[in-house]
Amino acid sequence: VLYFYPAPGEDMRTAVVETAGLEELFVFDGSSGQPVRHISLEGIEFIHTARTFLGKYEPLLRGDWSICRLAAVRFKGAEDCSVRNCFFNQSGGNGVFLDGYNRRCRVAGSRFHKLGESAVCSVGSYRAVRSGAISYDNNWPEDDFDTTPGPKSPDYPKDCRVHDCLIYNIGRVGKQTAGVFISMSEDITVSHCTIFSVPRSGITVNDGCWGGHVIEFNDVFDTVIETGDHGPFNSWGRDRYWKTRHHSTKPFHDPQDSTGQKLAKKRARLDNYKTTIIRNNRFWHAGGHSWGIDLDDGSTNYYIYNNLTLGCGLKLREGFFRRIENNIFLDSINVHVCFDDKGDIFKNNIVVLSEGRAAYQGIRAKPLDIADWDYNLYHAGEGASVKFVPGSVDPRLEGIRRMNLQQWQAVGLDAHSIEADPMFVDPEELDFQVKPDSPARMLGFKNFPMDKFGVIKPELKKLAADGHRTCNGYLHPEILKRRSNTGE
Repeated sequence: VLYFYPAPGEDMRTAVVETAGLEELFVFDGSSGQPVRHISLEGIEFIHTARTFLGKYEPLLRGDWSICRLAAVRFKGAEDCSVRNCFFNQSGGNGVFLDGYNRRCRVAGSRFHKLGESAVCSVGSYRAVRSGAISYDNNWPEDDFDTTPGPKSPDYPKDCRVHDCLIYNIGRVGKQTAGVFISMSEDITVSHCTIFSVPRSGITVNDGCWGGHVIEFNDVFDTVIETGDHGPFNSWGRDRYWKTRHHSTKPFHDPQDSTGQKLAKKRARLDNYKTTIIRNNRFWHAGGHSWGIDLDDGSTNYYIYNNLTLGCGLKLREGFFRRIENNIFLDSINVHVCFDDKGDIFKNNIVVLSEGRAAYQGIRAKPLDIADWDYNLYHAGEGASVKFVPGSVDPRLEGIRRMNLQQWQAVGLDAHSIEADPMFVDPEELDFQVKPDSPARMLGFKNFPMDKFGVIKPELKKLAADGHRTCNGYLHPEILKRRSNTGE
């Protein structure tokens, strides 16, 4: 049975009704040996492809995703191809899909609106993965474990870029979707994109195969609006080294070190052998639940700096070698479920808290095992003190449920950190740079630009500004208080 709701005043006796029939509009199908080269799609509107939610979905390693390898525009086995200044409008499935072998492909200056699934997907082939277990509950057998770093074949996207794209109101049908989705790929750059009104995360990295990504100058807000968990950025790293029991059982280490954390740490960069960089982004969350920068199960080898998070913070789950430096976390929720001896660094950050939130919330974590946690500035608001919740698994902190900064420092953390007003330049105008005499600068914090986030093209910037007015409800409580007092 087909139900159709006509527009007011439309005469169905004379109306022409058109339905979507094609799931894909352009498919470029080559291979690593015979690639499709130098194809450019420019200034085209792609509209009304069929929904793909009943198509063939496949699980992607041990991330939470399954995906249908269909899109309005799909490149498979392509080199030096591009999609520029296009409009993907009301498509039933994905917008652009980089499928398997792709090199130096680019999606730029384009707009994605009201899509059924994700906007841009970069997904390699299982053929390129070493010891690639499928499904969360599976681990690769030790007697067949490949210890060679990196990919096994060239069947994956590499050196590709998504730049200056406006992505909003997507995931209308599929909810495990993202503005930009990356899996089994290497050296993917996502830059100057504005992403909002999405059911789940804005940018997702499904696994650690194979790192080298750069996520920079993006403006991501109004995310996780139809689901729970996640944040504007989300990643997993359930790679070769990671075992399912790492998720929920402590301790992970046995005396022989045959399956424990020391072995996991040695293997942690076999897949994610290149560092992924997250820098100069603005991540927002207005209400409900959001982790902000969510480095979920196994996420390893990340360098995160010069980011501004508003209403959300940071999550570090089981993984290794994460550097978190020179960020501003405003009204943050910082929760950590970590390995021991994880090699993480948390330095030179500004953490502003409200509503009694903790600067550190440990859940099955040992904060004393962090490599370096120091030179941070904390501010809990006028008359309030910052608090740290270490968790319950570290015998060195047994029985301690809550600590102030002095107690936190007494056990060896944040030795040079302070509680102080960071002295932001103009938070009402969203300028969270600090003033020249800010105490944060004496701790080594360095200002980063507050006017470079998101899309660049004027027509896309205007639409993004409209999105902020209609969708972005975040305002720091102190700003709300001042505006209330002045009658604004």
